[in-house]
Amino acid sequence: MTNTESTPVTDKTLAQRARLNTLVQRRRRLFRRLLLFALITAGMIYVVVLNRDSTQLRLGRNMGQRLAAAFEKESAARSRPLLTFPSDSSLRKDCERLYFNVFYAGQAKERPEAGVCCLKEPMRFFLRREGRIVILFNGKNYLSRWMPEDEFQSAAKELGFGYLLGE
Repeated sequence: MTNTESTPVTDKTLAQRARLNTLVQRRRRLFRRLLLFALITAGMIYVVVLNRDSTQLRLGRNMGQRLAAAFEKESAARSRPLLTFPSDSSLRKDCERLYFNVFYAGQAKERPEAGVCCLKEPMRFFLRREGRIVILFNGKNYLSRWMPEDEFQSAAKELGFGYLLGE
């Protein structure tokens, strides 16, 4: 009789162990999948934010290059540096976001580069350093340059933007 009584208990114990083992495996799979989902989601968010920052920087640089080219074209037509923003109507909205240094032509005679205009507010990013698009004049040509904010703040007075920024 002992053999018949121990067999059902062993089968019952094995079934409980199998159910417990299955439950543990399911729980591990669930946590692995949740971890994998969280990692993939974090990676996707990182890529999206990096893409947003890159796109914003590219658009800012394109605006600066268009503006520098417009300054170059119009000053060449007048054969003297401009005293206002270029008259190109497609740049009017961009010009509203910029400070303009009316004294840049005189400052360019004293310095290697003088600041013509810069963004009023720095471009803010999530993963990159904030900064500004700056249009420079070297006495002959207009150049567009991206400057990180800390570099801009230290060079603002030298470039001729000190009075515009209240320094």
